[in-house]
Amino acid sequence: MRVVQAARSALEINRLVVATDHEKVRASVEASGGEVLMTSPDHPSGSDRCAEVLQSFEAQGQLFDLVANIQGDEPFLPGEAMDKAIQILKEHPTCQVATLAVPLTAGDREDPHVVKLRATPDGVAEAFGREPDWEPTHTHVGFYVFRRDYLMRFVDLPQSESEKRERLEQLRILDDGVEIRVAAGAWPVLGVDTPEDLELARKKYKNRFEAEV
Repeated sequence: MRVVQAARSALEINRLVVATDHEKVRASVEASGGEVLMTSPDHPSGSDRCAEVLQSFEAQGQLFDLVANIQGDEPFLPGEAMDKAIQILKEHPTCQVATLAVPLTAGDREDPHVVKLRATPDGVAEAFGREPDWEPTHTHVGFYVFRRDYLMRFVDLPQSESEKRERLEQLRILDDGVEIRVAAGAWPVLGVDTPEDLELARKKYKNRFEAEV
């Protein structure tokens, strides 16, 4: 619900749906007045889950040009950052996918749980990886915006070898020869991927609340 609350502040998002295969998630979102769609438990990625939601909407005659995949493990990602990625596709008509990044810290560089990326000065992603022994420029944030047609193509593509090796779905896009543009900013992100991340996130929220009070 922290992620939902942040997404509700994004000016570029006009339909917000939590896609899940977990009853506890559904119950939590509905209790807070959010919209939920139950999806297959067999999806290999969040993008595949988004595609199922899109197909469900289209079957009801509801059409969307852009689809944002907001991952539920990024509770500190602000709506303004989401807007930046969506605006990229509006500003670059030939671009099919956009994502987000923040400045790379020494700790992030050494942490294999943290995904790094290298981007050109004009914001085009060149590479993604987890290991520290290369030349990344940013820490990657797990947020994607797809054009509708490319999302449907993407989920039909087989996993690429680099994707399997790194366990990163965005490498399937690069291996497909498709450009990913990156919006970078100093947003207060913290991806919750491990129990240690969860404890750090709880402390961060506690400190933020005490500072606001």
